[in-house]
Amino acid sequence: MKFFLPGTFVLAALLVMNTTGYATENKTSLDVFPRIGLGLNRLNYTRPDNSKLDASYATLNIGLTARYHMVYIDVGGELFGVDFLEESDEITGIERQDYTGTLGVTPYKGSSVFVGYTVGEMKDDFTGEFHDDRGYFFGAGYSHNFSNTAVGLTVAYADLDGKVTVDGDPAANTKGQTSGYSYGLSVSGPFRAAMGYSINLKVREYDYEDAAKLVTDKKITSLNFNLIF
Repeated sequence: MKFFLPGTFVLAALLVMNTTGYATENKTSLDVFPRIGLGLNRLNYTRPDNSKLDASYATLNIGLTARYHMVYIDVGGELFGVDFLEESDEITGIERQDYTGTLGVTPYKGSSVFVGYTVGEMKDDFTGEFHDDRGYFFGAGYSHNFSNTAVGLTVAYADLDGKVTVDGDPAANTKGQTSGYSYGLSVSGPFRAAMGYSINLKVREYDYEDAAKLVTDKKITSLNFNLIF
């Protein structure tokens, strides 16, 4: 049971602060770093009846990281994820979006521990299913600088409330739990004056188990390119 959490975005912003010197010039100041980027995503769902949903889509990624001393806050969204599919000779589609808020600390150089709240929503137009997973998570990250480039890793655990709503068939609606671990890898550094970049590989794997103990396996693999201002 696995679920990817937003540590790579947070860690990448902190890495850019460190490699550019933005945050080290005045450690008593409030440093704020907005970001914008593009995500390339691959979604794979395996339903309880072993049928599969596979989709590829791009997202607009926006967010902001703020840090004061060792404490940071991050908010972010992955928006407008849409793919058109052909199932049973019908053209249909999926829609996906994710929102996350994170509170963390950097107790030692290159390290980070964090907690937060995440919301993930996916609509399958072919089946009329709407998947909603939301709840709290905690995790940790570590980074290492190589000259002006930094590499970071994150791992986290979440236990979320999940539900599936089916259009036109209320009896098929379910509620359950989505829980598990997540992993992320980021590479970041300065891009030009007062700007940094980050490249993030994310793997979001999770199991949704409803009240009847039926399990839907979900996996989203993402490659994200971001500019941090």
